[in-house]
Amino acid sequence: MSLGIKRVAANSVRLPRVERGVAIRISRYKQEHSVILHPDDFDQLRALDELINDACRLEPLAITEAGSRAHLEEDRSGDPVEDPNALRKLLA
Repeated sequence: MSLGIKRVAANSVRLPRVERGVAIRISRYKQEHSVILHPDDFDQLRALDELINDACRLEPLAITEAGSRAHLEEDRSGDPVEDPNALRKLLA
């Protein structure tokens, strides 16, 4: 579910000014009621929400046999193998 926006005119509510990087939680009758965010933080939250939604629609990646072997080799102790020719030999 994507985040939506409901706009309210500033002269119809009284809100404290909020700094960037700070969220203000508003409680009402001992329960969480609202959160006030700086507009830049809200834009970042929406961008992350869109990124997550887009990622959820991607097809899962298939694990190849070469990829599985590469992960097994990576987990072994010793010096890392970075030479392309040596890697080709290991994965052949």
